[in-house]
Amino acid sequence: MLPARHYVSEHTQFIRELKEKRPQIEEQQRVSRAIWWDKLPKDLAQEKAMDRDRVAQAPYVYSGDVLPQRLEDVKPPPDSPDRV
Repeated sequence: MLPARHYVSEHTQFIRELKEKRPQIEEQQRVSRAIWWDKLPKDLAQEKAMDRDRVAQAPYVYSGDVLPQRLEDVKPPPDSPDRV
């Protein structure tokens, strides 16, 4: 038998000892994961709506030029002399 088969890295030893000392750590990991990653369909639908309604950013943010999101935003106000 090769001697490397029984090798256990320091990292693996550390993790095993940590889980023995703190058995609740896996449940804490599940709870923490749920905060950031496990999303309900309602949350995903809300996120999709936010992405859809996002306003486009100007290519050069410091120029002061504002890019409209929709064509309706381009039209001048009704009392403007530029109105066609």
